[in-house]
Amino acid sequence: MWKVYLVRLLLKLIDIDDKPVEDGKSVKRWLADSWQDTGFQEYIRYRDTMIKESLANGVGLKHPPHYDYAIMLGQRIETQRLKVRSEAMFNKSQKK
Repeated sequence: MWKVYLVRLLLKLIDIDDKPVEDGKSVKRWLADSWQDTGFQEYIRYRDTMIKESLANGVGLKHPPHYDYAIMLGQRIETQRLKVRSEAMFNKSQKK
């Protein structure tokens, strides 16, 4: 709990806005437009496949250290979140 307050204090000290950027109309439009692009969808599929293979096999059939595994897992989650948000924005723009 104290870590959250410390991070917020540090963000205020260095003047970084901790609000999400997704509130902007241009970001929502970009996400919706990106989902229509087949290259974007292929990139998401390719990136997800490469991360899954790295998680399963490691590089050179050697298991990655724990921190590398955690980083790759986080990258996969980010990729999936980008896919889901982009698809949601596209569906939302189609309904309007």
